[in-house]
Amino acid sequence: VFRAWFFQQLATTNGVRDWTGFDRTLAAARRHGFRVIATLIDQWGDCGASTTPGYGYKTDTWYRSGYMQPDPIGTTSYLGWAGEVATRYRDDPTILAWQLVNEAEVKTAQNGPCAADAAQVLKTFAGNASGVIRGTDPNHLISLGTIGTGQCGAQGAEYSDVHSLENIDLCEYHDYSPNEAMPGDIYNGLQVRINQCNALDKPLFVGESGIRPMDVGGTLGARARAFQAKFERQFEAGVVGELVWAWDKNGSLTDNYDIGPGDPALGVISGTTSLMGIESFAISNDGRRLALSAERNGVEGLYLADRDGTNAVFLAADSHPLRPYFTPNDDAKSHPHCPETAPKWSPSDQMLRAARSARFVLSTYPAPRRWTRRFSTAIQTWPPRTPRSPRTAPRSSLEPSVFLGRLIRRSRASPRLAEFPLS
Repeated sequence: VFRAWFFQQLATTNGVRDWTGFDRTLAAARRHGFRVIATLIDQWGDCGASTTPGYGYKTDTWYRSGYMQPDPIGTTSYLGWAGEVATRYRDDPTILAWQLVNEAEVKTAQNGPCAADAAQVLKTFAGNASGVIRGTDPNHLISLGTIGTGQCGAQGAEYSDVHSLENIDLCEYHDYSPNEAMPGDIYNGLQVRINQCNALDKPLFVGESGIRPMDVGGTLGARARAFQAKFERQFEAGVVGELVWAWDKNGSLTDNYDIGPGDPALGVISGTTSLMGIESFAISNDGRRLALSAERNGVEGLYLADRDGTNAVFLAADSHPLRPYFTPNDDAKSHPHCPETAPKWSPSDQMLRAARSARFVLSTYPAPRRWTRRFSTAIQTWPPRTPRSPRTAPRSSLEPSVFLGRLIRRSRASPRLAEFPLS
C-alpha cells in the first residue's frame, strides 16, 4: 500500500479536468500489485506548501464553509471534487481508501489557537465529506486523516467522537518519534488511540512513520533496525498497518526522513528481511508454526513464524541464545540454554511427533542458503543410524534437499534433533 496525493489541482490543466496523472498512478500501482490510499486535500497548503491562488493552510473558516465554496485552484469546491473523484474510481479495486485530508486540524490560523468549537466543526466537516463519498462510492474505505497526537478538533476523547461517524471506517496516527516504540502520553498517545478505535471496532493504521538516521545512530542500517523494533511492538499492540515517510527516488540521506533505492528499511517495509543467525527452533503441536531463536535487523530474540518460515513475528528480545518451545496450548515460549530450566514439555518430543505423523514440513525460509546446507548436512549425518526404508517413510513429493520434514524422516528422527543448534 502507498499513499498518493489526489488533489484537485493535480487533475486540472488550463481550467479543464485532466485525469491523466491519476490514471497513470493507479495503473502503475495495479501493475506492481499495490493498493492506493488517495488523499483529497492537504491541511498545510495546495500541494505541500502554501501557494497562490489556492486556499493554502486550512483554517477553521475553511472547515466551516470554505470546503463548500469553489476552490480558486480547481474547477469546483472540495465537496464537489470529493464526489467527482469518488464517482470516477468507485469501481477500481486499486483504491484501498479515500482520505479526506492530510493531517486535518481546526485552528484559527496556522500558528494560532484551536477554534473554540473545533471538535464540532471537524465532525460536521467529516460527516458531510464522507457522506458525499459514500453516497456515490459504497465500495471503498474512508479515512479522515488525522495526525492523532492531540491536534485541534481531535484531542483526547474528541478523537473517538469524530471517528465514531458512520462513514469513517479507519483510524490513523502519525509517528515521528525515533526512539519510542509506543509514542505519546496518556491522553493522546498511540496506545490510547488503539484502545479508542478498538472500542469503535475500527482498525488503526500508522499513516506516516518517520525516522531520521541521524537520530538513531547515524546509519541507514540503524534506522532499519529502529523501524523493525517499532513496527513489531506496534503490530503487537494492535496497529494494522504502517506507511513510512517518505519515498525518494534520488536516494536516502542520514539527515532527513527520505528512503530511496537500496535502503535497508525497504526490506523491513516489504517484510522480506531475512531471519539470520538461527540458533534453534521448535515446532508447534499442530505442525503449523515455528518458534525460532534468531536475529533480524540486529534484533535478537524469540520469533514466531508460519511453518515455511514466512510471516515471522517478533515475540521477545534477548541477546543470549534461547531454546524455543511450545506449551501444550501451542503458546510459543523460550528459556535459556540451561538444563535446570528446561520445561517438562520437550520441543524435541513435538518434532518427533510431527515428523512421524508427516503433518509438518519446513521449507527454506528467507535465510542464507548456507544455513539450509549446514542443517541438511547435520540432519543427514546425525545421529548415525540407518536411514528409514522409503517404503515405511511417509510419502512426499518435495525435494529432500529443500524440505526438513523429509530429511528428518530419512535419518530416523530422534528426539535430540530439535535441540541441535544451527550455528
